[in-house]
Amino acid sequence: MLSFTESIRPTAPSMQRVCRAVADARARTALLLVAWALARILAVDIVAAVLTARARCPTSWLPALRVGHLCSARA
Repeated sequence: MLSFTESIRPTAPSMQRVCRAVADARARTALLLVAWALARILAVDIVAAVLTARARCPTSWLPALRVGHLCSARA
């Protein structure tokens, strides 16, 4: 079974520091605070990746219909 650092593959130095801090945390409160910071970093990275992927997708619009006729841009 993979450890959490192996499963997320931290490459950024800030991410490596947070992963190291999670592994080194002794008290539960310290672990929760560091895990909270890790979750925030992961959430921001995931949202940024999804938004970037969505921005790359072409938007195709179907022609708008009005009572069976195509609408012009001025209508």
